[in-house]
Amino acid sequence: MADEKVFGYELLFRDGVEDYFRATDADAASRQTLDTTLQVGLEVLCNGRRGFVNCTREVLLKDYMTLLPSSLAVVECSSRCRRMIS
Repeated sequence: MADEKVFGYELLFRDGVEDYFRATDADAASRQTLDTTLQVGLEVLCNGRRGFVNCTREVLLKDYMTLLPSSLAVVECSSRCRRMIS
């Protein structure tokens, strides 16, 4: 068996105890995830590993992701965002 190590963590928005995304405003969810990540700190939140952040088109166009350290933050484009870009 290979020596498996954690590469990073996917940061997901959750506003309740359910383990799924219930909100209808994906932009607000992306902004809230970034806000929480900035408050806690990506280094602390992901224990020094990469953080994969789901981004909407709005978050990408407004450059919000540039607020996070580029060495740890990975942009994850939502399927809706990819359809809007292409």
